[in-house]
Amino acid sequence: MCVSSEGLQVIFIQLPAPATSRPQVFISHATPDKPAIRQIIADLKSHGLDAWIDEQDLNVGDSIADGLNQALTTCDRFLIALSPDA
Repeated sequence: MCVSSEGLQVIFIQLPAPATSRPQVFISHATPDKPAIRQIIADLKSHGLDAWIDEQDLNVGDSIADGLNQALTTCDRFLIALSPDA
C-alpha cells in the first residue's frame, strides 16, 4: 500500500507474521519528518499496531546496529516514509 500525506509518500509492506502478541511495524523515516511520523504512530496504535521507532525504542548507549537488527527481525510490517528530506 502506498499513501501520500503532508509531503510524505508512505509505503506499507506486510510480511508473514512472527509469533508476537501484537503486530509490530518498523518505521523508516528522515529525522525532519518526525512530527508527521509521530501522528502516523498514534494512528497505527489506535488500530492495534505497535510501532518501532528509534526515539522510543532505543536508549542512550544502546547499539544502533543491534537495535535495528532486532527490530528488523521481529517486525512483521514495514512503513517507509519518503519525503524530500529522506
